[in-house]
Amino acid sequence: MRIAKYLCLCAGLMALSPAHAEPIAAKDRATVAHCVSAEDEKGKLGGACVGVVADPCISQASSRDSAADDARKCAARELVVWGERLEAAIKKASASGPPAVRPALAEAQKTWLASREKLCALFNDLDPGANLGGSDYCRLQETARRDLVVERLADAVSEH
Repeated sequence: MRIAKYLCLCAGLMALSPAHAEPIAAKDRATVAHCVSAEDEKGKLGGACVGVVADPCISQASSRDSAADDARKCAARELVVWGERLEAAIKKASASGPPAVRPALAEAQKTWLASREKLCALFNDLDPGANLGGSDYCRLQETARRDLVVERLADAVSEH
């Protein structure tokens, strides 16, 4: 039963990153990590880091004819970083927390992922000029915030 729930959690994690995401650059990982670290040193959760890679990229893309497609690629780049971080945080929390953490976290992730996909799909029907990045930017925001919370959980349960 535990293995089935873990496999379900892993399958859900694979859906975190869009299929059309650009290959992730070490620079993107480092940019996000540096920002989260700096926010942590200030005693903040790191919400200000959401968009730290995508937003400047989207700003540069906004004047091009291909702005809508380029903005989605910008959001997808950063989404991959947050997806990796979230996967690592889930593994850490599941491995170091009490036995009840793993199934509870797996169920919470399943519910969250379904909610994220329903919400973010709505952005595909909006005018791309008014909402650069579309559903990928929504997924980036949702995934980044989820990661920050799960990282906090992972840190808390691994202290005991």
